[in-house]
Amino acid sequence: MTKTQVAIDEGLEAAAHLQDLIDSVALTKSVVGTTGVQRKAGHQAAIEAADEDALGDLRERLASAIEHILANTIDLDDLGLRTQDELRDLMMEFLDERDVVELLTVRREMLKAAVFAHITELHKLKGTPAPDTVPGEAPVPDLGMKFVKQRQGKARLNESLLAEKLGAERWEQVRKAVHVPAVPAHIEYHLDHDAMMKLVVDDPAVMEVFRECVIPGTLAFHVREIQSE
Repeated sequence: MTKTQVAIDEGLEAAAHLQDLIDSVALTKSVVGTTGVQRKAGHQAAIEAADEDALGDLRERLASAIEHILANTIDLDDLGLRTQDELRDLMMEFLDERDVVELLTVRREMLKAAVFAHITELHKLKGTPAPDTVPGEAPVPDLGMKFVKQRQGKARLNESLLAEKLGAERWEQVRKAVHVPAVPAHIEYHLDHDAMMKLVVDDPAVMEVFRECVIPGTLAFHVREIQSE
């Protein structure tokens, strides 16, 4: 039995409600999300290769952006028409800033990937199941700060996918009719949480189907101060 299966079985034993089981299963699933690195592969390649020409150009753009910020006066209490030359200066500032922000965004995602990998390795050393999905911290005491990998957003169940994968017969066992008072003779069908829990217990094969239908929350990257005890 794999560590993931052990974690799922332990989660099933400890679950008092269906959401408890959803949360437990979510911890065994990798979180897939957009990082922005793919969209800006050129910047990433330049950083990884230490491309002095590409990075030097961005350094010049950063210096140029600062010069534009100092030169382009924007008084928020006195806004109005701009001359064509002023609009051109604002556009040049914007374009410089856009490239610099994209570079910093890519670099931040690379920092996130490095820190998350470090935290994952720490969990592996502890024998934690599905270590890449587990939150954690990487403190830097000298600076009084810490990197934080935090699960964000509640795990949820894709009920439409669950109905499809269970099939009509088993789905009928775990749904219940709900009368809608505001609409006469209107009945809606919802997942019966207790019946779903019973089906998972009675038929272990259903657990893998259930797991496929769990949508985990995202993993967020934060930097926070180390709080003194």
